[in-house]
Amino acid sequence: MTRAALRANVTPMPADAGSAMLLALMVCVLLTTIGVMLAAVGDTERAIAGHFRASTETAYAAEGVAERVIADLAAAPDWSPYLSGVVRSTFFDADVTPVTAYGETLDVAALTAAVQADADRTAIWGPNNPRWRLIASGPFAGLTGSTDSLAYGLAWLADDPDETDGDAGTDANRVVWLRARARGPLGAERDVLVTLARIECQEEEPCDGSASVRVLSWRATS
Repeated sequence: MTRAALRANVTPMPADAGSAMLLALMVCVLLTTIGVMLAAVGDTERAIAGHFRASTETAYAAEGVAERVIADLAAAPDWSPYLSGVVRSTFFDADVTPVTAYGETLDVAALTAAVQADADRTAIWGPNNPRWRLIASGPFAGLTGSTDSLAYGLAWLADDPDETDGDAGTDANRVVWLRARARGPLGAERDVLVTLARIECQEEEPCDGSASVRVLSWRATS
C-alpha cells in the first residue's frame, strides 16, 4: 500500500480531543488535591482533639492532686513538718526519675529546683521568702484508681511569706501556699496555686476533716 493510501485510511482526530484530555487531567489533579486536603484536615482535627483531651485531663489531675494534699493537711495537727520536709503527703512516689504512663522521664529534683527558681525571681521577703518542698507525687491513675488517666501529678508546699519569723520551715500564722501540677502527653501541663489557712475548731462550731482548712485563694495556670 502506498503512503498516500495509508494517509487516506487514517481517521482524523476530532478537533476537541485535546481539550477533553486536558480537562480530564485537570479533574484528576483537582480530585487528588481535594483528597490530600481532606486527609490533612482529618489529621489536624485528630491532633486538636488529642491536645484538648490532654489539656483537660491534666487540668483535672492538677485539681485532684491539690485536693488530696489539702485532705492530708486537714488531718495534720501541725503543718511545720510538711514545710521542713519531715512529712510528706500519703500520695508520694519515692522515685526521683519516674517514667510516666505516656513515656516521659521526669527529673523531680530539676522540676523542684525550677519551681524554687521561679519563686526566687520575684521574692521580696528576705528570710521569709517561700522555700518550696515537694510533698506529693505519683501517677494520677494511682490516686483515683482509674487506668484511663496518663497524667502525672506533683505538689509543693511553702510557708506564707507574710510571716515575719524568718523561718520558712515553720508555720507560725497557720497559712501556707500549695502548688499542684499535672503533666500529661503532648506537652500538656497545668498548675493550681492555692493559699490555705487552718481554722481552729470551736466547741460551738466543731469541725472535722477538710472543714478545718479554709481555701483563701485558688488559681489555675497553664
